[in-house]
Amino acid sequence: MNFVTYNLVLLAASFPALFIFSIGVMGLLSPLSLFSKSARLPKAMSLPILGLAGLYQIYFWGLWSAFIVALTYKYTIRLEVTWDWMYFVSGFAWCTALIGWLSHKERQSSESLKEDRGVVSGTFMYSTVALVAYVVFAIWPHLMLAPFGWALDLLGMTKYVAADPFVVVCPQPIPEFTLGYNSNPNEAEVQRLCDCIWANLNSAEKDIARAVAKGVGEISELNLRKFSSRFGSVVEQCGGMDL
Repeated sequence: MNFVTYNLVLLAASFPALFIFSIGVMGLLSPLSLFSKSARLPKAMSLPILGLAGLYQIYFWGLWSAFIVALTYKYTIRLEVTWDWMYFVSGFAWCTALIGWLSHKERQSSESLKEDRGVVSGTFMYSTVALVAYVVFAIWPHLMLAPFGWALDLLGMTKYVAADPFVVVCPQPIPEFTLGYNSNPNEAEVQRLCDCIWANLNSAEKDIARAVAKGVGEISELNLRKFSSRFGSVVEQCGGMDL
């Protein structure tokens, strides 16, 4: 369900993203509409306008990739998630999904072979920008903060990429786990969290926790996934995500 929700959020985010992209491009290219097709636009005017429009698109698709990476970290940090790679592969596909859709629409309205080739060339360039940005930000998420930190702050996403997550090590035989990227509980808060988690696990769950923490015993994948989901719920119940 978490994976489905992740993709639904990206689908919903696509609509305002397309709107913002379209408004920006149309606004930058609007001066060109003042000239009829028969009028020859001076290069001194056309080149800066087209250049700004190109830079805007590069920046926008970089921002779109940064948003997807931040959202991916938001959903994969959850304790019940064990297949992080599925989210990153899906996010990789979403990076170019909007570009592909826009390209399809533009090619349908192309009036010449030259214009069609221009659309294909632009699609390749912007897709490359988006995919390279995605890979770079996925590996080094802090790099997205300089160019796109302002937008991630507005969306409340900075906390998922700003720092390393806080690792909790409990005195009880509980597997190590991480909290939010901005979490920084003191020793007393960590102790209370660990005590609460241990108290809320039943005997069978405690046996699995011991086995996982010590790396001994055989645990079926099904039981491990059930435990991971249950463990995540207990951590949230004990206020771990608020520290």
